[in-house]
Amino acid sequence: MYIRKILAAFSITTPLSAALFSLSARGVDTVDFVFSHQTVYVFLGLIIAVALFGLLWNIVSVKRNRKVEKQAKELTEARNEIAANLEAIEQSNKKLSRQGNLLSAINDMSVILFADSVQNWQNFMPQALCKMRSATSADSVSLWRNSKLDGKVYSQRIAAVGSDNCPDPDLELPYHIFLPDWLGDDVLEKSRGGDTSKFQYKELGSLLRKTGSTQSHVITPIVVNAEFWGLLAIMYATDGHEYNHEEIQLLWQAGIACAASVITSEHVHNLELAIEQAEESSKAKSEFLSRMSHEMRTPLNAIIGMSELWEKTGDQKQAEECHKQIFFASKHLLGVINDVLDFSKIEARKLELTSEPFAVSELIEKVDAVTSAQAIEKHISFIKNIDKSIPESLIGDEQRLSQVIVNLVGNAIKFTPTSGKVSLSVSLKGIVDDIAEIMFSVTDNGIGIADEKKSKLFEAFEQADGSISRRFGGTGIGLTISKYIVNLMGGDISVRSRYGKGSTFSFTLKLKVSDEPVVKSTPSYEQNLGVFRGKRALLAEDVDINRVVFSALLTDTELAIDEAKDGEEAVAMFSRDPSKYDIIYMDIHMPVMDGYEAARRIRALDTGKARRIPIVALTADVFKEDVDKCFESGMNAHLGKPIDVNLIIAKTKELLPTL
Repeated sequence: MYIRKILAAFSITTPLSAALFSLSARGVDTVDFVFSHQTVYVFLGLIIAVALFGLLWNIVSVKRNRKVEKQAKELTEARNEIAANLEAIEQSNKKLSRQGNLLSAINDMSVILFADSVQNWQNFMPQALCKMRSATSADSVSLWRNSKLDGKVYSQRIAAVGSDNCPDPDLELPYHIFLPDWLGDDVLEKSRGGDTSKFQYKELGSLLRKTGSTQSHVITPIVVNAEFWGLLAIMYATDGHEYNHEEIQLLWQAGIACAASVITSEHVHNLELAIEQAEESSKAKSEFLSRMSHEMRTPLNAIIGMSELWEKTGDQKQAEECHKQIFFASKHLLGVINDVLDFSKIEARKLELTSEPFAVSELIEKVDAVTSAQAIEKHISFIKNIDKSIPESLIGDEQRLSQVIVNLVGNAIKFTPTSGKVSLSVSLKGIVDDIAEIMFSVTDNGIGIADEKKSKLFEAFEQADGSISRRFGGTGIGLTISKYIVNLMGGDISVRSRYGKGSTFSFTLKLKVSDEPVVKSTPSYEQNLGVFRGKRALLAEDVDINRVVFSALLTDTELAIDEAKDGEEAVAMFSRDPSKYDIIYMDIHMPVMDGYEAARRIRALDTGKARRIPIVALTADVFKEDVDKCFESGMNAHLGKPIDVNLIIAKTKELLPTL
């Protein structure tokens, strides 16, 4: 640039110098014509000086202009930076203001959500969501809860507010969607790593709305106790709504607060229900115990009274009647106790079924033997209709099936007035692949059941009417036990009834047809005479009357019995002469040494007879764990008290051939 300035200055002086030299050459006196040579040189020097001054002036001006331009540029940049900073401050203030609004909204929500945990969450959740909608200026805010259906996760909208904090038609509840399979794992992984800034799933926007009015959204997953609980959805009708990491964190906390409120409210509600149910159960059990006391005292009173009358009477006919009443009262008392034990097994989920061949005809004979006396006493016609096409041998639990039918028939007789009618029908509905479908029905023309009372029939400690126990007696658990047994067998009991007209209880079972013939379970009296002649048993029993009764019941079998008063004495007697005994009957709860330990000691003796001799437990402990403990201690069989002589004889016959 500077070189261009110098060349410009010389371009002015060069033509003048050339003209002067030209005049001098032609003989013109340059002094006369213009100036002298000295003048020319001075003039040229002045011109050069002016040119140089112009050059310097231009150089100075350029530097000054460049400095001004630089300063102007710096000023512009400073102004732009200040403007950017002001804009950033304004944006930061907006973010802080929005975060402040969110924090304020979350605080207000928490006050609403946790002010009264006893109240149902559905009553206050919309009010809490209104606070969030106002803070975010959203068009709608909704809360979603996840569940599983057929292995897939779906989310159901459980609360929502729309414009003006009022639900609009698009937000009507309930409404649910299936979530993508990958979503749950992704949410849990991000929540564990604290990477909540990525809790924005655009894919869910189209799922969470029914209409196309929503243009942008913020959907925050809710994670509670490492479980993908649900979603908090904030929806906008316009674009451009973005949330930063801190705001997403706040929304996440808001969602957790909503979920915690729902969970707390439900827990409180469930606790209240549990307390209420416990109080009702306690009341029902108290009534049951009172009823049980009555049910036990009534036959005990008959047993004691008839025993005293039997002792005083000299009339043989009256003595026989006393004996009969004592027998029936004892059976009734045993039935009450068995009901209580069965119900205990049901509560502990320990009631189990057996599968053995049985005949329906023999089953009905047993039912008739148990219930006929009650029917005769009330002059009730008991009709039995048995389908002849039913296979002779079926596989199932005859004892439990008999228990159900006896209960249904007994109830029918109990609730049918004198001279009424009760019928038991057993019919074959069909046989497919050796599976017989059999229907059992018990019908009466008794008092019937009102429609509003039917729901209580199969509940424990309940009867259709509280006055029934006072009028007719009963424990109130017979139908509960019967329903449970039928359910275990794969069926269900149904009831049809008209109040004042009568009732029909029925159930259908599918039983396998058996090829094995059914052996009559109860042998005749003559078959047992002298059946154990030449055999000797060792009886370990600490109660004197039990030893007397046991020996008396087996007198006709001619089984010789030696008695021990506790387990230690039984072990000593057997140890002295193992070959003397063919079988051992062992009580469990005895002083000095119980039956379990006695059985283990006998099995541990160094003799072959000790390892082979049959040991039969005789005990009132009849639960499964009691039976298992008997077998674990080395016993071969378990028989429950009170003693059933036919069972003892049958079990003894079964075990003696093993010697």
